[in-house]
Amino acid sequence: MLWNITLDEWYKDAPVIVQVEDSQVELCSNMNDLFSITFNQIDRSLDIEPMDLADIGVWHFEWRSISEQDIVGRRINEIEVIEYEFRTTNPSSKKSLNGLGREAYSWLHGLGFNLDRGYVGVFNALDENDITFHRTTTEEFHYIGI
Repeated sequence: MLWNITLDEWYKDAPVIVQVEDSQVELCSNMNDLFSITFNQIDRSLDIEPMDLADIGVWHFEWRSISEQDIVGRRINEIEVIEYEFRTTNPSSKKSLNGLGREAYSWLHGLGFNLDRGYVGVFNALDENDITFHRTTTEEFHYIGI
């Protein structure tokens, strides 16, 4: 993950990188309904340019590893797509569920990794990335093994 050294916090707008042996998967969401997945596109050995935010100051960054001991070095048993079913009510809608003007939209919410011991998921937190160490079990979430 990209760490904001200046603020001493995770910079959630940058991709989260999952390293698996000699390959890496880069996961990023920076808009409400977008989630991108790329492979081996980011070179973490390169210096990261500071971000000058004028009135706020200059932010400096570095790549850091997740410190969760339960996931580092674990074997991935399964990768799953995390789908979120967004539901809304619109009485004037031509689309409806149960004829009540309710609409449902499915979003690619993130990617989950079932490990030999534990779980980690990277998901869209509206306009930034977030990480979870457990599966959400409410009815809006669906998990599709790949």
